[in-house]
Amino acid sequence: MYGILDDLLNLRASFPIKSEDGDALPEGKSPVHAAIKQRNRDILKKIGKKKPELLRLTEEELGNSLHHASSIGFLEGVRFLLRNFLNGASETNSEGNYPIHVACKNGYVDLLKEFLDIFPHPTEFLNRKGQNILHAAAEYGQVNVVRYILENDQKIVQPLLNEMDEDGNTPLHLAARYGHLTAAFVLVRDMRVDHFIVNHENLTPYEIAEQQSKSAEEEFEEVYEMLVKEQKNSKNSNPSNGKAVDLNKQDTKKASPKDDGLIINYFKLAEAFGSN
Repeated sequence: MYGILDDLLNLRASFPIKSEDGDALPEGKSPVHAAIKQRNRDILKKIGKKKPELLRLTEEELGNSLHHASSIGFLEGVRFLLRNFLNGASETNSEGNYPIHVACKNGYVDLLKEFLDIFPHPTEFLNRKGQNILHAAAEYGQVNVVRYILENDQKIVQPLLNEMDEDGNTPLHLAARYGHLTAAFVLVRDMRVDHFIVNHENLTPYEIAEQQSKSAEEEFEEVYEMLVKEQKNSKNSNPSNGKAVDLNKQDTKKASPKDDGLIINYFKLAEAFGSN
């Protein structure tokens, strides 16, 4: 790889930052993204020294090099790129997220620290849905990131806590909607978080939790009834084959949200909101 890379870097001809039609390059066409995938900081340094313009390469699915490094938690890569490709932090990917959002949704607290050292006012970063970094962490249930954000300086945290996205959802709404119990608890217990803001559907986080509980329970009952019917039909059609499934012993985790604790989590979430 080093030989091919040296040949590329020694070429005087420019390397296309985007494809001929102006779109991002197809996946696998960027040597920078390849180096990031291998977590090879030495190659990144070599590219940055000889052809720094290559650091700006963007791939269709992965975004720019800083998006990619943030998505896999490549700390040394993020540090290098923030020093040598700072503008990349202000670019969005195909999902409309900035690299700092990507780091938060994937749960990388160490990367978030690097971003905040350079960008101490994260309210500037709103993705395509109008979501800040706390929205991103809450939506994906990244508890450690949520905690870290809440523990930051009041000037950093306050503008993020109860901010509404384009759908009127606060971070607490999103934690409730996606059933992230622990993330919701962390937010609920913070006295600065407003529990009673209504979104554009006129719902509070508590009401969303109740809705999710009811929906999950109804889904479970439907699946359970279906399994009971299938078991009865199986026994009736072939009562002596000995292969009929005992529903009480059956592993129905894929079909039953109750088995993976989903309903329990939603009810506990609703109770937690109600007790505050």
